[in-house]
Amino acid sequence: MTNTLYRFRPIEYILSSDDLGYQKDPVKPYGFDELRKNQLYLSPMENLNDPMEGYKNLYWKGDKVIWNNFFKHYAMCLTACMCQATLHGPSYRVTRQDIPIHQSHRRSNDDIVKSVITSLASCEHVLGYIEAFAEAKRKIHKNELRFYLSTINMHITDFVRVAFAGLDPSLTPIDASLSKKTLLSKSAISRFLSISETSAIEEKNAQISVKENEFKLATMIKSEPWGQVGANITYDFPSLYLDAIEDLLYPKALIACLSERFDNPSMWSHYSRNHSGICLQFTTDGKTFPVNTIVGIGGTATNTKYDVGLVNLTLHKVTYDQEYPETDFFNSLGQLPIPTLNSAWLYDDEGNRSSCLNQLTNDEGTWRQKYWEHHPSTVTKKLSDWEYESEFRAISTSGFNQDIVSKNTTYNFDNLDGIIFGMQTKDDYKTKIIEIIKEKCDTANRSCFNFYQAYYNPKTNRVEKVKLEKISQFKL
Repeated sequence: MTNTLYRFRPIEYILSSDDLGYQKDPVKPYGFDELRKNQLYLSPMENLNDPMEGYKNLYWKGDKVIWNNFFKHYAMCLTACMCQATLHGPSYRVTRQDIPIHQSHRRSNDDIVKSVITSLASCEHVLGYIEAFAEAKRKIHKNELRFYLSTINMHITDFVRVAFAGLDPSLTPIDASLSKKTLLSKSAISRFLSISETSAIEEKNAQISVKENEFKLATMIKSEPWGQVGANITYDFPSLYLDAIEDLLYPKALIACLSERFDNPSMWSHYSRNHSGICLQFTTDGKTFPVNTIVGIGGTATNTKYDVGLVNLTLHKVTYDQEYPETDFFNSLGQLPIPTLNSAWLYDDEGNRSSCLNQLTNDEGTWRQKYWEHHPSTVTKKLSDWEYESEFRAISTSGFNQDIVSKNTTYNFDNLDGIIFGMQTKDDYKTKIIEIIKEKCDTANRSCFNFYQAYYNPKTNRVEKVKLEKISQFKL
């Protein structure tokens, strides 16, 4: 059984700069020539148009062992970022990509990291947070956890500042008395965690986030350059860290977005530049989308060569709901190698094992099967407001360089069944597109190709298409 799927594209992506009559602009690139190349651009999640794409409704719930390792991992990552600030100077700003989330604090040979971890292990304030979290009867969601981390971040930063003494004491000019004022007692955290309805905490956290940003801006305005670095680390790091460690859960996905329908005006508006572009019409088996993409790497240190081969990307139907499914952070750490998982997260210094991820130890095969079955839902769930798109997604989780893969994946021309011109596609561009397709048909020994014109039907209030019969039939 064959299924028809549609892919909307702006004209400046489909044609080359020469076709468009534009000069190449490195600042604002266009003219990607996707049609000639059969290019299927695979987009990283963060480049899709919905800012909630890939949103994981994360929560944390674990025992004392894993929470202890969580704070040590946090402190190790914070220390590494402050080391980078020392090396790069006042222009340095922490980003999500700077945070070494894949490292283990136990395997670090850095004396500064060891010093910070030692201070952390004996700190009654940190132990209070760990005990309160371990004793919690309910889940701690991301925004709430960010709030708790923001109250202790300045205190942990003090440990790093002390460890840095003699290197650059001015790196993070933090008032020690101020950092202690932000701390919460174990009893205060426990009271928060005893509230079954977290909306009140979420609202409070939102208000605190606004005030934190105000304090950060005030600090950056008044401070010398090093003070601005300190403000970045003091106020931004908790959010950056929680965003970064999401990458420990599942491999990053590259997405090709398709739809079951071509007739929605909003789709043409959003994805085809107000009908000035086109809509590609593909035939599929409804389960996979065959592509040619990178399957191997070779060459030398100075001359990298990528091997390209046929891969059948699985097609996943996007599901729409009023909320996102929850993901248990500690029980979803499936990307990490077992030795790193044990060292960084599951065991304490005395060899005690966390109760988290027990199934991984008892039946690794079953656990990994469930882990990978859950993965598509993290990239194919959207809020019901987007339901009109009727979207399917071809998903790649290639381990190769994402930028290289996304720009060097092609579809099979035999699967391209037709092209629908938008209501405002210029005739000059239509001519170019027809010429390109006829050349490709000649090479592929195809005697016809389906060209359509989109139009608005006032009776149905929908976008419909009519086949351009004379243009669709041609001799080789």
